[in-house]
Amino acid sequence: MDYERIAQEKLDSDDFHGAIEILNEAIEKNPRKSEYYYLRGEAKHGLEDYEDAIIDYDTAIELSKKYSHYYHMRGRSKYLLKRYKEAEADVTKAISIDGLDYTSYLMRGDIRCDMENYSGAATDYTNAMEINPDNPKAYIYYADMKKNLDLYEDALNLYEQASEIAPDDDGIYARIADVYMELREFKNAVTYYTKAIKLDSEWADYYKKRGIAYEKLDKPQQALKDYNKMIKQEFFAEEGYLYKGDVLQDLERYEDAVKAYKKFIKLSGEYDGLYNAMGSAYLELGEYDEALDVFKKAIELNQMYANAHYNCARVYLKKENYKDAFISIERAIFIDNDNYEYSLLRDEINKHINLFKPEQEDKVRTNNINDKLGKAREFIVAKKYGSAIKTCKKVLETEPENEIAYNNLGIAYYSLGKYDEALKCYEKAIKIAPKYAKPYCNIGVIKENQGKISEAIEYYNKALSIDSTLEQANSNKQNADAKLKKSRAVS
Repeated sequence: MDYERIAQEKLDSDDFHGAIEILNEAIEKNPRKSEYYYLRGEAKHGLEDYEDAIIDYDTAIELSKKYSHYYHMRGRSKYLLKRYKEAEADVTKAISIDGLDYTSYLMRGDIRCDMENYSGAATDYTNAMEINPDNPKAYIYYADMKKNLDLYEDALNLYEQASEIAPDDDGIYARIADVYMELREFKNAVTYYTKAIKLDSEWADYYKKRGIAYEKLDKPQQALKDYNKMIKQEFFAEEGYLYKGDVLQDLERYEDAVKAYKKFIKLSGEYDGLYNAMGSAYLELGEYDEALDVFKKAIELNQMYANAHYNCARVYLKKENYKDAFISIERAIFIDNDNYEYSLLRDEINKHINLFKPEQEDKVRTNNINDKLGKAREFIVAKKYGSAIKTCKKVLETEPENEIAYNNLGIAYYSLGKYDEALKCYEKAIKIAPKYAKPYCNIGVIKENQGKISEAIEYYNKALSIDSTLEQANSNKQNADAKLKKSRAVS
């Protein structure tokens, strides 16, 4: 029996279990034949049983170390298990056996991309292009890497080369269009999505993306046509109704938008954003009870959906139910206190109602300030320094003498490398509150970075004289003392 031929036929037809069964029989009769283990490894790989596949590839390589494809496939299984260094070593071995192994260069390029070794990946893709200049894959993979690195012009150049090699490949034109979307060149994006659609008119994702591009070009009617094309594709129908509903709202066809959203629910089920969008349509129609019902459904699905709480507040305001309007907008602001629209709506609601006595209003105001300061610190920890700066400035609009806001603002500026602005903020905090330790410590950090070690130590000492438990100041002072001692020893 020709076990290899039969096994290969089963692999070609994706009958992986059948291939394993015939190869088990083959190995039992001839346990020293490496190709049997290799083929069984391929079958296990096809079943996504990568660990067992590797075991078979190991045996195949132990029996015969001369075949590059053994190492290539073992590397592929390791790659899918995210064992990148091992995968790279295997594929490198495959290339050392066969220096013209085009697919191994491509795979090593992909592995190196995932390892963030972009220069190494670029070399591999370039080598693949030189080995097989008439195959578009290397150009596409290289362009994908460039796109992911935001090197859009380089990506476009490579995609265009690929399209010259394979002018009937719709996927290349779609990739070019995707780049133009990133560049916000929506007219060019439409041109290339259209090219892709001419080659594959059944792929609904192209219609979706072209529809989005048309919306960006303020051409909602063309977008609507594309979303209707999506709906005709069964697999994408529900998503098509969602996009259709949104564009119908833009066209102020609110009743039709509601119908589209209801069809989405029927096909795909509930989700919070869908109910929020539907509620907005009802609100525009003046159907406040229906709007409130669906906004509440959005909140049932996601209690932390700030915009749904905001929209409930809008409805309550329309219904002149100011108490519930205030409660809803407070919830929205509690979840997202960085949204200016929410604050404006609260101000409008407050014009209609006086829920609190003056001392209670002061308490609410203080809590809001503390929430914003806490949010600013969260932004700093998350390295969202622009948002931190914006939040601190909002605090200072209402409390211009808040030393904590100035200190946090200084930290954000410092983190962006804007040392002069940071220094001014720290000095302002100290002027407001001379017994506030943290800004002294932070000034010390700036002085230390400027190489002014002695001055930095003075500021650390000042911070510690105010608050001896300030760990950052203590740690920084010890490091600065060591630096100063070392510099004096060298001199």
